[in-house]
Amino acid sequence: MSTPGDVVWEDPPARGPHFPKWFDLLSPLLAHPGRWALVATKPSAKAAYATKGNLTAFKVRVPPGQWEFAARKRGEGEFGVYARYIGPAEAAS
Repeated sequence: MSTPGDVVWEDPPARGPHFPKWFDLLSPLLAHPGRWALVATKPSAKAAYATKGNLTAFKVRVPPGQWEFAARKRGEGEFGVYARYIGPAEAAS
């Protein structure tokens, strides 16, 4: 046990999978390039757009390739998060 002000030299624990549910959820879209799919429903626009933003910024792990994400109102009190796989990532030139 260390006392306040002491430095403890140690490596941080290894990171666990970062939201593996998104990787698993989006993987089937690889077989259908260009098709939109509803991947989540949220109770508010704020929650839907936050999820869309996390996906767009790749703050969660998604399968490799080019992706598009959108958030839209679906009905009264329900907002959808949509995804579409565009295709393989373009090679850097």
